[in-house]
Amino acid sequence: MVDGTGEVTWKDHRASLSYLGREAFAMTPCNAAGWCADGAQFRKLRSALSVLFRRLDGFERGDLDLYRIIVSERYEGGRAALLARLKQDLASAPARRLVVKGWQIRVERDTATVGEDYELSVGDGPPRALRARYDLAWEDGRWRIVAGL
Repeated sequence: MVDGTGEVTWKDHRASLSYLGREAFAMTPCNAAGWCADGAQFRKLRSALSVLFRRLDGFERGDLDLYRIIVSERYEGGRAALLARLKQDLASAPARRLVVKGWQIRVERDTATVGEDYELSVGDGPPRALRARYDLAWEDGRWRIVAGL
């Protein structure tokens, strides 16, 4: 089990990160600390963050193609229905801003749960503090969202 906290930066965004996951990685002898991680650790965390960054980019740019990449065919309630709803939502609110304040990621082998604290601004309205939860599944060597959007 890997347990860690920190910050993650993506373009002009900075968010807190809390991670708990089952990760397999090797340790090799090194001079600095006696034993050092081999550099391949946190593969599933990196992949989960990639999905979250793409979702953020898709929202900000109104780019439905980015959602197509990260949403599973097994999406709860139907992938086609979700994409149709997102297309309508993204088109109806052109002036929008989403600022992620923090992610809490828990990985259990082939499933992951992500909590997201964020602020959403639409039009000239003030930002609203919100919370979301996404369920991810490990498919073909990467994470895809299966519920929560």
